[in-house]
Parts: sequence; structure tokens; C-alpha cells
Amino acid sequence: MAKRKCKWCGSSKHTSGNCSIKQKHQKLLDGVPVEHCGFDAVIEIGCDNTELNFVGKGRVELSDTEIKKAVNLVAKKIETRLTQKHRGSYIGNHETYGIVAEEFDELLDALRANDNQEFFAELLDIAVGCVIGMASMYANFQALKETEQ
Repeated sequence: MAKRKCKWCGSSKHTSGNCSIKQKHQKLLDGVPVEHCGFDAVIEIGCDNTELNFVGKGRVELSDTEIKKAVNLVAKKIETRLTQKHRGSYIGNHETYGIVAEEFDELLDALRANDNQEFFAELLDIAVGCVIGMASMYANFQALKETEQ
């Protein structure tokens, strides 16, 4: 007999009822039923938190083309942002956190509204904020090193 796998993450070490991914997803939704959230989940959760049935295909293999497409889009968006605003670094970790947290709040709004287009746009904004935050850490560290010399 085949061992049961978690319908959320594919692990054979636990069942769906004990999956931390499922629990985190449910916590983020604030009561929005899975079938209305735009998430391609493989199970549907009833109002009483019981598993009802399969509703999606689960994870699919990402190709190199899809990864490159996403990375190129992030790079283009970074260039647009630097051209429109400025090339100055974020001042520190708190500014980076504030920017990313704001974008994450907007991502949750798009999730709750089941707006896939807006969800995608917010993922892009988060990626841009994270990359610029990382670049800022490099630049700020380098500036600090030069000051100390």
C-alpha cells in the first residue's frame, strides 16, 4: 500500500492536517475559503476546517524559461524604479522592512480580492524591494568600510 502524502506540500512525513504550509495559508486568508483565494491548492477546506476534495493539480515543474522570464521582469522593474525615483540606497534595515511590509500588505489585499493580476504585480514589487534592499546593504557596508579606512 502506498504511503499517504500531504496534499499541500507533497511530504510523506505528515498528512495534510498537520502541514505547516496549510496552516500558514489558512492563517493568511482570514477566513476566505480556499476555492475563492486564487491559490492553486490541491484541497478545499470546509468552514469547519475539514478537507472536502481535490480542487487543483498541486505543484508543477518550473522550467528555466519561466525562471528567466521572472528574473528578467524583476530586473526591468528595478531599472524603471531607479530611473523614475533615484539610485540612492535604502537608509537601513528598517526602511527596507517598511517598504517590503507595505508591499506585502498590498499582496494580501490582492489575495483576499482574488485579483491574480494585482497579486502578480505585488509579487513583483516585493521582489524589487527585496533586491534593492539587498543592494543597499552591500552599498551601505561598502561606504562604511571606506569611511573607516
